[in-house]
Amino acid sequence: APEHRVHVVPHGFDEQIFHPPDPDQRSCWRKEADIDNAFVFLAVGTMYEYKGILELMRGLAVVAQKHPHVRLIMKGIDSAYKSKQCLSDMIQQLTTEEWAMIQPRMQYIGQMLPPSQIARLYQTADILMAPSSGEGFNLPVLEASACGLPTICTGGGPTDEFTDKTFVMRIDSTPEPLEKIPGFRLQPRYDHLVELMFKAVEDEVYIRGARDAGPAHVAPIYTWERVVNQLVRVLRG
Repeated sequence: APEHRVHVVPHGFDEQIFHPPDPDQRSCWRKEADIDNAFVFLAVGTMYEYKGILELMRGLAVVAQKHPHVRLIMKGIDSAYKSKQCLSDMIQQLTTEEWAMIQPRMQYIGQMLPPSQIARLYQTADILMAPSSGEGFNLPVLEASACGLPTICTGGGPTDEFTDKTFVMRIDSTPEPLEKIPGFRLQPRYDHLVELMFKAVEDEVYIRGARDAGPAHVAPIYTWERVVNQLVRVLRG
């Protein structure tokens, strides 16, 4: 197609739901969830293998050896994607030693939650994890950014288009050709993933700055109202 006929319109977020939390409310929610003294990694999605869940769990096992207060909350979707079964299959690939480090630090949520409860997960966690090898857009990264939650995600993919490094740590990746169809997927570098997980836990200055930088970056552009207006302008020519 001629370049002038191609228009890119992104996804958006509801600013009435996805926004930074009140600090006192956040503290209260974290106490209720018994994570007030923890550093919480959060993963939201289908739990399919391409989401990098196995590498994330292995990374947590490494980080937990130095920082035993880390936790991992996994939000899947059992009714639509068999997320729990996918997660169970990947757990079987862990070593006994890795699982011993991960099991007491991991919580899995598989039921459907309303958007307000998803927002609370973003608002109470410390960093979102998205080390995937393929994405169409990755809406959780946008929603988390709107809530002031920094992200570790695969560099070179679609999240590069709507984030910057002030609130997103990008994992170095290598493109790999797909076997059966044209195109490629990204292979995030595992050692860099672990390095960034350590940075997230240890670099409080970056995390504090990222909590402000994310909402400031996405709010003026990516609310649903602004995104729909973009679409309307394209359709009207």
